[in-house]
Amino acid sequence: QKKEDLVELKARARLKDEIKTVINEILKGEDVRRVYFTQFLIQ
Repeated sequence: QKKEDLVELKARARLKDEIKTVINEILKGEDVRRVYFTQFLIQ
């Protein structure tokens, strides 16, 4: 992801979906429903 893209809320939502998908593929059978960012730092 480009840092310029992550400033937008829609881009962060897409990143959350991508993280959720990858984790669910790794866990096989477990179901991650939501991903939360407690802090979001862009460098």
